[in-house]
Amino acid sequence: MIFLDKRRIAKRKGQALVELALTLPLILLLILGAMDFGRLFVHKIVITNAAREGANYLSRNHEEITETLALINAYSANAGVPLETIADISANYNPINIAYEDASDFPIDEMKNVIVTVYSSEDLIFGFLLEALGLTDGEIIMNGSARMLVQ
Repeated sequence: MIFLDKRRIAKRKGQALVELALTLPLILLLILGAMDFGRLFVHKIVITNAAREGANYLSRNHEEITETLALINAYSANAGVPLETIADISANYNPINIAYEDASDFPIDEMKNVIVTVYSSEDLIFGFLLEALGLTDGEIIMNGSARMLVQ
């Protein structure tokens, strides 16, 4: 017959508590870091899709830039990622940039591509930690871009 010593059982309970106290911060750091990465990934998809919608609309409606800007803003706001101006980048920063370039892939000189680039910023849960380590300057600036042939 095996007799269990009560002192031995008490030591094991204390050991498990110490192990939990040592590993819990690391586990929480990993979980919240994965959540941050997931939020950035979704944010990038939304602004890229907003740029695609804007380029698609503008490639068919050449003169309607104001409506295109409204479409991009509405798309991103409906997806939960409102665009706002970021003052830290430069004085001439716009959250949405629209440009035209010659379509070099086509032999006709009048063919143009429209390029829509959407910029946005995202604050991270652990932004303060990454900033303290010198990995970021605070908020993360992301962009999504789309290029379509003007028809």
